[in-house]
Amino acid sequence: MRYIIEAAGIDFAYMDGTKALKSLSMKIAGNQKYAIVGNNGAGKTTLFLHFNGVHQARQGELWYHGEKIDYKNSKQLKNLRKNIGVVFQNPDDQLFSASVYQDVSFGPGNLGWPEPVIRKKIEEVMRQTDTWELRDKATHFLSYGQKKRVSIAGVLAMEPEIIILDEPTAGLDPVCSGQIMTLLNEVQKKTGATIIFSTHNIDEAYAWADYVFVMHDGQIIEQGRPEDVFRKEDVLAKANLVKPWILEVCDHLAMSGKKNTQKSLPKTREELMAYLADIS
Repeated sequence: MRYIIEAAGIDFAYMDGTKALKSLSMKIAGNQKYAIVGNNGAGKTTLFLHFNGVHQARQGELWYHGEKIDYKNSKQLKNLRKNIGVVFQNPDDQLFSASVYQDVSFGPGNLGWPEPVIRKKIEEVMRQTDTWELRDKATHFLSYGQKKRVSIAGVLAMEPEIIILDEPTAGLDPVCSGQIMTLLNEVQKKTGATIIFSTHNIDEAYAWADYVFVMHDGQIIEQGRPEDVFRKEDVLAKANLVKPWILEVCDHLAMSGKKNTQKSLPKTREELMAYLADIS
């Protein structure tokens, strides 16, 4: 398998001495949906800021498409940041222009694209994120959920190869959270981009991701398919996580001798209902 990003033995510490990443290694492939889960302080945000070149590892190496990242190479870093877009947890850390349209158009404008191309792309991503009707509105008048969508639109407008989202549903109600995750599914299917998001919501990670990484104390302590990783009680306990409720139900049924003819486990509430209806 060819990997887009490879991190090898990354160490990073902040100025106050806090060690955020400790000999961390991981590989990210194309056209995949990844979730990174872990408790507060696990190092998820710090890791993301390494992926687009904001932070530089004290030790270890980062590779993009098989090429080692040289932090002194401004052209390489510009290409990295264009192709790896980050949506911050707090949208107020990302939105800074007077209007929604100006904010979303900032990135493409800096890429030097022709004006007609920029206008077409901006309308496309704003309609995709359901923010087109907000285009003339001041960003500080938006609701929290609207700000999240505008932040995502601004990253999509750059046409990144990888989209990274730090706690994309934090602070949102269940309906808005579901809408954000549906949007990410649509984006991934339409563009083929690799999407990586961090979350404390294990049910969300289980339902959405193709592959999960569990982080604790600056390290990856487990990785694999959600249905495999989230069955490992020792890993969940170490990372202060709990088993997804749908997986809990399925495992309880299996222990009770209930059998189902479906080959794959349900990941969503709707799939669980169909699963239950097929139990003998």
